[in-house]
Amino acid sequence: MESSPTPRENSSFMTTAMLNLFLGWLGADRFYLNKVGTAVLKLMTFGGGGLWVIVDQVLILSGYTKDKNGQPLTNRDKYLSAATLITLAVIIIMVFSAVQSSNQYR
Repeated sequence: MESSPTPRENSSFMTTAMLNLFLGWLGADRFYLNKVGTAVLKLMTFGGGGLWVIVDQVLILSGYTKDKNGQPLTNRDKYLSAATLITLAVIIIMVFSAVQSSNQYR
């Protein structure tokens, strides 16, 4: 008698969002979602030069991202505000750093 495989728990929304935000250029979020093919492409292109990371972050936050089996990410409603605030904070810090860096060379 064959035992049925244990169902895999759905992937976490917050984990996916943070992996993309901080390690998306390495394809970490795609590896986490078990989307190995696109993860390798994302890794080889450094997140599409950053563009792929931005698009993925928007898709994750908006709820369109699913795991390889088509399952939605868990706890999106619970962590959406926190993930959005962290994303905005990172964007603000990056813009501020870029402005400071450009002012340094004038």
